[in-house]
Amino acid sequence: MANKRKIVFFGTTDYSAAMLDALVSAGYDIALVVTLPDRPSKRGRKCIPTPVKKLAEKLGIPVVTAEDMRDPFLAETVVGVRADIGVIVAFKILPESVYAVPALGTVNVHPSLLPELRGPAPVRWAVIRGYRETGVTTFILSDKPDTGDILLQEKLSIGPDETYGELFDRIIPLSEDVLLRTIEGLFKGILEPKKQEHKKATKAPKIKAETAKIDWKLPANNVHNLIRGMSPEPGATARFKTDTIKILRSRIVDAGGYAGEVLVSNPKKGLVVACGEKAVEILELQAPSKKPMDAKSFLCGFNIEIGEFLL
Repeated sequence: MANKRKIVFFGTTDYSAAMLDALVSAGYDIALVVTLPDRPSKRGRKCIPTPVKKLAEKLGIPVVTAEDMRDPFLAETVVGVRADIGVIVAFKILPESVYAVPALGTVNVHPSLLPELRGPAPVRWAVIRGYRETGVTTFILSDKPDTGDILLQEKLSIGPDETYGELFDRIIPLSEDVLLRTIEGLFKGILEPKKQEHKKATKAPKIKAETAKIDWKLPANNVHNLIRGMSPEPGATARFKTDTIKILRSRIVDAGGYAGEVLVSNPKKGLVVACGEKAVEILELQAPSKKPMDAKSFLCGFNIEIGEFLL
């Protein structure tokens, strides 16, 4: 059954598109979608639309693209929609001239337990830092990113060997549920926003290339967490001679040696590398220009000797 209250949606990524799809499936009237302009593809000059634009066009929802969120045209367009509420997911920072326009304000969906892990990469950093728990927060957008009053939160446990990709797959349905309950609660007037404890805030900055580089001097637990947090992409990286290898899956083993030293390298026994404390068994990795494969298959065609080093 359609809900006649209007929503304006701001988003770009696959995660954003999943939230948009959930709202549409729940019967909400998405009066307008705002996303970023088409970008050139990685393998050619052809420009491709964002996942949100693709979905909106498929569903017949009006779409506008904007690069500069302070462009007066954007604010005027949002005003013209006369939306009851705004929803923003994985998008650029909006000025008050845009986010304050909807009658009930604009709701942000953030995949962490705010105020922890404020920033663009909260799911990755939850894994890299070895968190045992994360979650989803909805909050009312304000002038500073990820600082607004909290509407709803739900927790989600993180497995000791769970990768970023596996965790994100579980974050999506939880996010959809929390968002829908938030919108329903706001329309019914039953939610009471709560101030964040800003002193407890932590950051989840954008992932850079150097973030993915493994420091073998760190304890095995830290190395294992980095590998999990970078899997399946972009992959934690290590140098072996002249090659950069992506390591995608591992487990901690009770062994010792010099940091980065290869302790076991055998197609039958696998690949074990020493860390600052203990060691990691590499379970899945990827050579340059090759597909990911398990370590035992990898060693059948890639020669790594015991006593050599990964850097």
